[in-house]
Amino acid sequence: VFQKLDIPYLTSVDGMEYAEEEDPYYETVFIMDEFNGETFNDLKNNDCRILGAPVINTIMATNEPLPYTSRPLYCTLMQSLNLCFTNFKTKEHLAHLVTLCHYMGACIRKDMSSKIDFLVTNTLHGPKYRTAVSLGTPVMKEEWIHRCWAARNRDQPCRATDDEFLVPCKSKPFEGCTLSFLGFSECEKNHMQEQAREQGGLVAEVGDPICSHLVVDESSVVSLPFQPQGKLYMVVQEWFWGSIQIEAKAAESMYVFQLVECPARMTRSSTTSSLLGKPSFSRKRSRIREETLAKLAQETDVNNSHSLPPRKRQSTDTSACISESMLDISSSTNTVVSYNTIIICFISEKIAGPVPVVTARYQVVMELLQTEKNYVGILQTILNLFKKPLDDPHQAGGPILASEDVKVIFSSLPDIEVVHRNMSDDLQLAIDQWNDSSCIGQLILKYADEFGRCYPPFVNFFEASVETLSSCETRSPRFHAFLKINQAKRECGRQTLAELLINPVQRLPRIILLLQDIKKHTEKENPNHPDVQNIQSSIDALKEVMTHINEDKRKTESQRQIFDIVYEVEGCPPTIVSSHRQFVARAEVIAVDDNLCNKGDHITFFIFSDCMEIAKRRRGIKSQSFKSPNVHGRPASVKCLKHTKLLSLSHIKKVVSITDSEDCQNAVSLFCRTPTDTQDWLYTFKVMTCTEDSISNSKILSKHRANTVCKASDENFICCVNSQDLEVCTADLGSTLGRAVRAAKKSSRKLTRAFSFSRTPRRVMQRAVTNMLSPSQQRPPT
Repeated sequence: VFQKLDIPYLTSVDGMEYAEEEDPYYETVFIMDEFNGETFNDLKNNDCRILGAPVINTIMATNEPLPYTSRPLYCTLMQSLNLCFTNFKTKEHLAHLVTLCHYMGACIRKDMSSKIDFLVTNTLHGPKYRTAVSLGTPVMKEEWIHRCWAARNRDQPCRATDDEFLVPCKSKPFEGCTLSFLGFSECEKNHMQEQAREQGGLVAEVGDPICSHLVVDESSVVSLPFQPQGKLYMVVQEWFWGSIQIEAKAAESMYVFQLVECPARMTRSSTTSSLLGKPSFSRKRSRIREETLAKLAQETDVNNSHSLPPRKRQSTDTSACISESMLDISSSTNTVVSYNTIIICFISEKIAGPVPVVTARYQVVMELLQTEKNYVGILQTILNLFKKPLDDPHQAGGPILASEDVKVIFSSLPDIEVVHRNMSDDLQLAIDQWNDSSCIGQLILKYADEFGRCYPPFVNFFEASVETLSSCETRSPRFHAFLKINQAKRECGRQTLAELLINPVQRLPRIILLLQDIKKHTEKENPNHPDVQNIQSSIDALKEVMTHINEDKRKTESQRQIFDIVYEVEGCPPTIVSSHRQFVARAEVIAVDDNLCNKGDHITFFIFSDCMEIAKRRRGIKSQSFKSPNVHGRPASVKCLKHTKLLSLSHIKKVVSITDSEDCQNAVSLFCRTPTDTQDWLYTFKVMTCTEDSISNSKILSKHRANTVCKASDENFICCVNSQDLEVCTADLGSTLGRAVRAAKKSSRKLTRAFSFSRTPRRVMQRAVTNMLSPSQQRPPT
């Protein structure tokens, strides 16, 4: 080894003869197999430079020079790592762990700072732990050090930061905690208990004295069913999900649950007496006092008729629920005149110009503006609460999701938000300057092209977005906790992210409905209004955008289905993937004859716009129903279907529908002829689905076959034939005797091939015999 490294070396039994030797030209380094024993202690006390044998193997593999350290270095598993320790009871225990880390090349720091790579602890509390959580520093258990030390003599170089060491030894958020849950539904409670156990915690019933944390649903709990005793943390559910998200126990002091006392409504007398510290009046005296005050107030109103009317309660004051620009101002009495005069002055200070007349058309336009503002608010909530944190690479504990998944989930949502925010501002400006000649149609028409640009990428891949969202939530506890935290916030209205993402899909149809309503009221008010034609143009433009989106979505869906078929069928020809080809239908059948494959084989038809892929189910593997395409969830590596034949629709001359009889049920035949064949072929199958689906598939096949051969229609493509005329029998397909006969035939064929000495293919032999025969001896083709 040292010859390969070009380093001079000497061998010794204990090396003590070189321990105190000082050479001006060379530095002596002692290589030892183990760091224990009297010899090691003597060399260490003499401040000799000591290395372990694994260090030599590492520098040979990495071509690095000998590391220089003032302490003995056995291996380099923790080389250049800065560690900090906390919450260890005895100094001897801590000294042993620190020594092992030094032997593996780590540096130990006393105080916790941003330069620390890992915090090592067995209990999740203390100032150092809180600092590590705030800095996003990984917290490791003591087991991590022992695992690394056990792997010190490996031949292959490894690091303490490898997943095999980090993943099983990383501290979980609820280790050492016993949790109970209050105020949640039974389903949600069971889910949270399962999550608590997965994150290292224990679960107890509410009120159990061993419980350390009580997680409370703050929206439903108004009182505790027990009297808290001992040191019990009562926290809201955001603490629970936040701890899972950051992969560390969050500070309980930031999520304390406090009971909001809701005393019974007190009378004016009881309130006064309680403040003054006097006993409350009786109910009778209180009622008399209230009646007296009401009488005095009534007399005061009669004597001062010019004053303002008494203020209504907020729940019954209808003016508080109506927009100021929609107030209907009238002057019927003197008191009302003075009241309305004050309101008009208030409005004139807030908005300039006359108050518009409230008409049916104006109310619908206001509804369009309000729904547009609400929609923009939903988009901004999705982007600010969900997308922006997920895009942040400096999340505590690292990124929650991969950037590719974030792009799939949110797609072109930022572009949609920009377009609708601009349209909302334009609508608000039009409302502020509203009059009888104001137009809305031209304003909506201006953004039609932008809708056609930004909506198709989102709508076309909406199913993929939702499916990616679901799969990420299933496999990532941090992402699941992140969604739970945001769902509980007021901005989301307790809606999930999937429920919020459906709004862009529904927005354009809702705008069309509102525009149709505006057009109806505009025509009633003024049939010659210039906005009538503009609104109709905007409706037509939005419908064209939706038609384009639906057509584009249909094509995209079909193309993705073709890719899934290629992944599902083993040996499927890659030429099936084409931009002009579309997937149409799928049918499950059973072969009735041996023309295409063995009788009784399960066959799957994939019908495309110009061809048909015929695949056979592999034996011993259950077939999977063809689901909607999923780019991120391809079929399993073990494929259940195997390619048999790719048949062009132009080669199918007829579809023969065989009438049902006692021995024949749901049978259909394909009468085919390809340019390379010298004879016609009749492939007969038993349809697995119901009769209606069989007829529907036959009509679909007829339609696309007519398009392939450039015909308007093909009426004679489907014909009916009696089962006796074709001698078709499907009764023996499901019988035990039929299966036994087919198995015997297959076994005999395998046995014949196994004992064949020539190994000459049948077709090659037939061609050879045919060439040897004279022309008079050759048989005419059938």
